[in-house]
Amino acid sequence: MILKPTENLVTGELPLLDEGGITCTFTRELALARDDLHFLTWEHPLVRETIDVVYHSELGNASVALIKQKSIKPGTVLIETLHTADCQAPKRLQIGRYLDQSPLRFLISLEGRDLSEAVNCETLTRLLKPVSITQSAGVIRELRPKVVTALKHLEQRALERVTSLKADAHTRVSQELTHEAHRLEALGERNGSVRSDEIATVRSLEHDTLEALNRAEPRLQGIRLIVAT
Repeated sequence: MILKPTENLVTGELPLLDEGGITCTFTRELALARDDLHFLTWEHPLVRETIDVVYHSELGNASVALIKQKSIKPGTVLIETLHTADCQAPKRLQIGRYLDQSPLRFLISLEGRDLSEAVNCETLTRLLKPVSITQSAGVIRELRPKVVTALKHLEQRALERVTSLKADAHTRVSQELTHEAHRLEALGERNGSVRSDEIATVRSLEHDTLEALNRAEPRLQGIRLIVAT
């Protein structure tokens, strides 16, 4: 497989991807046999950087669609959002072990009716029809004030969910790191085989992890505006 940058690469440069492009493979045996092939894994710089760009870029994280179902009154407007619990922390803390960072999905009508549990994302997506850029711009202009109000409501709900996730994460840290510190302290008291710096390292890790968790906050990852016809 040959990867080359084109005019569609609107996110800027990616590592190792120059104008000449690169030849790569997903097959380990082939990559070992040929030095000119890049072996693409989850740890490859190009893959990691691409994931990072997709995660942090605002490109493509908002859309407008139409839906036509007998059970949905024409003119009904739905808003679907995806949030995550965003926690900036050093990799050494392995925050993902404690904080659930799975997407938090909400689906409501502009009137505030919660449909998140009634219709899952996959089912909804299959029912949607795309709209042109011109149509979507008109819909957004007309509904902007109500959408802004609805988003503020959803941001509050996301904050409540993330607060709950943070509490669960604190409990996991206590169960793992606090327990480990106590275990080392008990061993040290019995036979002196545990150095004080080992206990201090675990305590420091516990402190830094809890501090990082306290900074976690909801991050809006995507929004979809759906109009029934």
